[in-house]
Amino acid sequence: MPLLKSLLRLFLGKRLPHLDGELAVAGLEAPARIRRDRLGVVYIDAQTTHDAWWALGFCHGQDRAGQLEIYHRVLHGRLAAVAGRDGLPMDQLSRRLGVRRAAEAQLAAADEDVKAQLAAYADGVNAGIARGGKKVAHDLTLLGTKPSRWTAADVQGMCGLVTFALAANWDIELARLRVLEKHGPDVVRALDPSTPDWLHATSPPGTAAGVVADRLAADLELLRELTGTGGSNAWAVAPRRSATGRPILASDPHLIPTAPTQWYLASLRTPEWAATGATFVGIAAVGVGHNGTAAWGVTAAHMDIADLFIEEVGPDGASVRDGDGFVPCEVLREIIGVKGQKEHVETVLVTPRGPIVSPSLGGPGPALSLSATYLSGRPYRGLLKIHEAKTPADFHALFEQASTTNTGVVYATTAGDIGWLVAGEVPIRRSGAAVLPLPGWDPRVGWDGLVPHEALPRELNPAAGYVVTANNAPRAGAEGPWLGDDWLDGYRATAIGLALAARDDWDLPATIALQTAVTSLPWRELRAIVLAAPRPDADAERAAVLLEAWDGEVAADSIGASVYAHFVAAAIGRVVRGLAPEAAERALGMGDSKLLPHNLLFARRTSQLVRLLRTQPPGYLPEPWPEVVGLALADAVRALRKRRGKKEARWAWADVRPLELMHPFGDQRPLDRVFNVKRIRTGGDATTVSQAAVDLRNPSGNPIGVPTLRAVFDVGAWDEARVVLLGGQSGNPWSAHYADHVPLWERGETHPLPWSEAAIAAATVHTLALSPAPDA
Repeated sequence: MPLLKSLLRLFLGKRLPHLDGELAVAGLEAPARIRRDRLGVVYIDAQTTHDAWWALGFCHGQDRAGQLEIYHRVLHGRLAAVAGRDGLPMDQLSRRLGVRRAAEAQLAAADEDVKAQLAAYADGVNAGIARGGKKVAHDLTLLGTKPSRWTAADVQGMCGLVTFALAANWDIELARLRVLEKHGPDVVRALDPSTPDWLHATSPPGTAAGVVADRLAADLELLRELTGTGGSNAWAVAPRRSATGRPILASDPHLIPTAPTQWYLASLRTPEWAATGATFVGIAAVGVGHNGTAAWGVTAAHMDIADLFIEEVGPDGASVRDGDGFVPCEVLREIIGVKGQKEHVETVLVTPRGPIVSPSLGGPGPALSLSATYLSGRPYRGLLKIHEAKTPADFHALFEQASTTNTGVVYATTAGDIGWLVAGEVPIRRSGAAVLPLPGWDPRVGWDGLVPHEALPRELNPAAGYVVTANNAPRAGAEGPWLGDDWLDGYRATAIGLALAARDDWDLPATIALQTAVTSLPWRELRAIVLAAPRPDADAERAAVLLEAWDGEVAADSIGASVYAHFVAAAIGRVVRGLAPEAAERALGMGDSKLLPHNLLFARRTSQLVRLLRTQPPGYLPEPWPEVVGLALADAVRALRKRRGKKEARWAWADVRPLELMHPFGDQRPLDRVFNVKRIRTGGDATTVSQAAVDLRNPSGNPIGVPTLRAVFDVGAWDEARVVLLGGQSGNPWSAHYADHVPLWERGETHPLPWSEAAIAAATVHTLALSPAPDA
């Protein structure tokens, strides 16, 4: 790699941003200052609110121009113009979804201060890309394109795009439909994971979530006329559970591992307000951070905010059935440029329920339209203004405008309050619930308004002395409006809750240690069952011996963890393929598009396996359950031998499944050797606090959900705040800050995030002074 990297550097140059000196730029209202510490974390001093957000955009443009370009093209459906025909499927789906179209209406309805914030940030992005360095980013040169110009509507659209990516429960509905088409309703019921009755809900803290009710029966009945019968942790502890007498808050969002990471660390300070923490590239907000009075963290809430509807398109190709007749659709003609080929014309039908998306999802079948609250024209405030929140009432009020979010928010204040809320717009379904695509023309289905904001779950200063959320069921029992069924396994939330309840001396080192914990709760339930199973051959015997000696820690250096991970994947695969051989790939998590390569049906398979092996229902599979266990044990050892050879010393979990940060160029040789960050050693699986979820069809493949950021705050002792990225601040592989956080992240360590002027000044290694220049 050094030779290749040197050759590319000779050809392209380093293209590093301006870090020191003075720079006059158009768009600023007054002089501003950008300081950077030794890991590239930025500290912005601005004299106006406009300039603070402008300067954040400028820094994003300086350090992440290539990433911003990809985001912009995904949002607009313009990847094929630089990637050729390989980018066309994603462009087609993007144009059909219409996230960018919806953003125009959302922005028009937004409050004036939100519009100003997004516009200032977008202008700063454009200035940072154009003036932040001597040359444009390597990514743009290699793509052979000029940078796209950002607008306020693009920033609003990014909010919707992130919500789409993090909350696409409609992909689970589609996967269920695939299974239904191939195998019928009984198999759908059998394959749909349910929650073990001891795993924790978020509200009240420490209570059991309860078994998810069988929501499928009513939906299947509605479908019968058509089909026949035939990834984040966040928590806070109250002062009484803290060694410091102050609240402690932790947040570690779990996302796809990318180079560069999605997060960017920044401090913004004006005479009126200040905030510091992690910003999401392309969005003008401090997503995880504090403002000197309150700290906050976020997770994906996984509420059901989107539905697929089966549509019957009329003979004219421009209408859909509605009741007994047909109603006209809005017909859009989208022109998509394709590099090296003629333009592609994509005809989009927008039904009364939403756009028809199915042609972009591939395969035969009925037309499917998508209704999603993030495609509405309603305004959004929420996370964009979270830096202003200082009290529980402030946090609650912010999310009254929550059209483009689906978020769990944990907060803590210097007054000693801790709280949690879920934010988003959840539709009220006429059918009561929606876990399968239903006929859009049926008057018994569809939406009747939204669940009131005040009816969404929340906790304030609970008696337990802590709040925790980890993509799990938000509340115990079935009380309140229906919010969804597609929560992730509750093992992470349960592990965190059990740990928080066990002590009252929490401090930052202990909190960081909990963020990096890799204890397997499912193995505690499975151990006796697995080790008692018959061992059909020497491979199964060896697997059992290695598991018997395993301590249950899914650690990077553990051989037992590798055997366990491959056993779980093999056992789940045998169950799913035994029940639904023709739809197994969907049921195991295969997605329908490049935008969403995985569906979240895989995310509760472990708890389903635990339930099945504990209850061992007769007649579920052709083989008896003990035999399934024995065969899966043998499968595990054979898979490891095939992957890593016969020497078991080479079977350590981090060697079997190393973590790689993938750049958009990372699937192209030899560019992967320059742009990807390879062979990061980490432990964990989908159920450990430090998550490292994998595709169940390839348990030794690259993780698909990991902590891309870790942040901890001793609320009030702000100079003690600690953060670390999975990657670095820069998107330039020739920058020292491309992956300089990785060694810290790998060791479970963090970096200071200073707050006071004295601490920031002591940490500063670069200073760039910006001054207004006349507009061109």
